[in-house]
Amino acid sequence: MSRLGEYYNNRRDSSDWYKLTTNLDGLIKLTCKSINNDTIKFTLYDYNGKTILNSAFTTNAISSTIKTDGLAAGTYYVRLTAATGFTPYILTDSLLTYAKYPADREPDKYPYQANTLSANATVTGHTSFYNNNKIDSTDYFKLSYTGSDGNLKFQVNILPALSDSLVRGIRFDVFKDTLAAPVSANIFLQQKNFLNLTSLTAGTYYIRVRGNRQALGGASAYSITDSFSVTLPITFISFNGRVNNGEASLNWSTANEINNKGFEVQKSTDGETFAPIGFVQGAGNTVINNYSFSDPKLLSGSDYYRLKQIDFDGKFIYSSTIKLNYSKFDWAISGNPGNSSWMQLQLDNAANVSVQIIAINGNVIKTINKGNIPQGFYSIPLNLSNTGSGMYVVRLLINNKAYSKTIIK
Repeated sequence: MSRLGEYYNNRRDSSDWYKLTTNLDGLIKLTCKSINNDTIKFTLYDYNGKTILNSAFTTNAISSTIKTDGLAAGTYYVRLTAATGFTPYILTDSLLTYAKYPADREPDKYPYQANTLSANATVTGHTSFYNNNKIDSTDYFKLSYTGSDGNLKFQVNILPALSDSLVRGIRFDVFKDTLAAPVSANIFLQQKNFLNLTSLTAGTYYIRVRGNRQALGGASAYSITDSFSVTLPITFISFNGRVNNGEASLNWSTANEINNKGFEVQKSTDGETFAPIGFVQGAGNTVINNYSFSDPKLLSGSDYYRLKQIDFDGKFIYSSTIKLNYSKFDWAISGNPGNSSWMQLQLDNAANVSVQIIAINGNVIKTINKGNIPQGFYSIPLNLSNTGSGMYVVRLLINNKAYSKTIIK
């Protein structure tokens, strides 16, 4: 317990000062209680001891509290004053922080000071926090990307303010190589935000984060997660195979071909070690293209086939792998449900085939009708990239007989 108003040597102690130093950004909470019901004014000052940040009065032996949010780590001062009389009091302080998203390294107000954002990584930061009569208004991050051309996705999360649980928001700009013009300029006002940038080329990207409210109380703590996805030179629509008159007949369809030289057809007896058995020239246009290849050299048991799509610059990607097992019905789901997944289907006889994607609540969110197709092996893309995370049931209908498997995205 401390006291105001004590008298000594013809002077009355009418005010007390306290120095408060914090090492993290956050909200300073001050609570004052007057013990003998006299009025006390308590005030939070900036580092200079002159700029008032917040104040309140306490009386009637009831505690009063002031909460000041958006304060950067630093030194502050608290002053207590009493108008008259001897006034004992209790003063307590506490600091609430945005520990979930730590502050960025300062200074980073200019591009040459930018913090590094690695590809497919997460950074955190604070903007518009106040100290010493200044607001940290701008943060820069630099992302250097040297891979293939593709798409850049950002997920930006913003913590609600500690004072009132409201999201203050940030201004989020993306520049490439220079600050002449932004690739994208957005204001994010939600706790979770997404930004998708398409057809981007390799280079240096600068991300600028600014507070949406440049004033005390407008601070935001945030996280940024980036992810690159390469623009594929083609889109595989289907890749199927069947035995026809003693030969393996392979068929595939593509769309959106860019820089496509062609397809190397590869074969394996074990599904692991592949060897080229032929080459099919690419059509090189953006319409749907249909291709075929026949392999007369069938091996006993099972054969595996895949396509190696090759660009003119030597880059390549592989298709899914199909397996011809000539007389057995089987099916499986391969690939990554969050990106590209395929149903692998081996038919021992001609059948009417359809596929349903069913959400956990029982709703059918997608149906793929293949119609009546002959015996053979089929690779059917499921295309789940636009569905949300969670558990799904893949139902395969063969002549109205149902088979089911569960996948988690």
